[in-house]
Amino acid sequence: MDKLDGGFGNGFLSLQLQLNTLFEEVGGERAIGLLDALGRLSSAEQKLLIPLLTKVVIRIASGEIRFFSQEDKEHKVFEEKLFQEILDDLKKAALKESGSLPDNTKRVFKIVEGGKGF
Repeated sequence: MDKLDGGFGNGFLSLQLQLNTLFEEVGGERAIGLLDALGRLSSAEQKLLIPLLTKVVIRIASGEIRFFSQEDKEHKVFEEKLFQEILDDLKKAALKESGSLPDNTKRVFKIVEGGKGF
């Protein structure tokens, strides 16, 4: 397609960008494939299937049922471990600063003067 620099061309490009963004947020080409498949069904089939699909998606999104890959599980374990380590070190730093922690306890964080005020 040649350069689009008129009112219609710019509007078309804007609409195309908006549609691409919209579909990327809901699964991209896979969502378009789903809509294409629904379009091949009869009106009666669509009337029956769309509410059922919607109910399943709502149940999944609500947390009633969830699907996780092994990679998702490993990422979550790593995230929780990292969070706990940071939290533990922050607690140690606070206790050390207050004098409640023995001097031989290893710590990673240190409370410093002159931090940025909020």
